[in-house]
Amino acid sequence: MFKYYYLIYVLEKPRIIDRPLVFQTYTRGTMVYITCKSRGDPTPTVTWKWNDQQNITHVQFRANGATLVIEALDESLVGKYQCLVKNAVGFDSAKILVNVFGKILLHQSTFPN
Repeated sequence: MFKYYYLIYVLEKPRIIDRPLVFQTYTRGTMVYITCKSRGDPTPTVTWKWNDQQNITHVQFRANGATLVIEALDESLVGKYQCLVKNAVGFDSAKILVNVFGKILLHQSTFPN
């Protein structure tokens, strides 16, 4: 008698499980941490955009890219940040508007759905 064994591997589309707040306002000079926790199988890769630019040079990344760190926020660093998580079966994203307290540099209408 033969025994057959089967291995079923279920892929999971990535999804952001701990979404950052959409609107975030900080005091000038504050160190900013934005975390974008995700789940998926295979493990999703995390990338960030700032004002629709792929290459962000003014920040650091921690925890395999899941946390974006701005050392000292000022008016030149405000804008729309976007976290993108992707694997072989799909993607998810979250958008965050970062602003400096006391400055109205961004308006909700500049933030598309």
